[in-house]
Amino acid sequence: DRQVTFMQKGARRMMARGKFVEEKREMDEAAAMIERCWRGFWGRRRKNILLYERETEQRQNQVRLLKSEEQFMADYVKVLERRLRRLGLEEKNNELGDKVKEMYAYVEEQEFNYTELVRQRDAVSPRAIEQG
Repeated sequence: DRQVTFMQKGARRMMARGKFVEEKREMDEAAAMIERCWRGFWGRRRKNILLYERETEQRQNQVRLLKSEEQFMADYVKVLERRLRRLGLEEKNNELGDKVKEMYAYVEEQEFNYTELVRQRDAVSPRAIEQG
């Protein structure tokens, strides 16, 4: 009787040990999967944070660059305006613009006169042209 209980105890121990080893292996696999999922989640999150920070910094740098270029161009325009005033180029430009307008008006007048002359010549008969 005692030997049978001893053998049953050993058999139960072996079966329990087998179950324990199997359950431990399953739990280790589950823990590894949880760790993999957590590391993947955390890695993706960290990557997204770093990408956002990098993109934000690049955009801020671009804005700073554009602001400095705008300031440079505004200063350059002021320099050019002072130079124009100093040299009196604006007044000269206005005077020349007026002269150009006058020349256009003169050319238009001459063209009108020519077309009127051609129209009148066509209206006169050829015999009147011969007779003078």
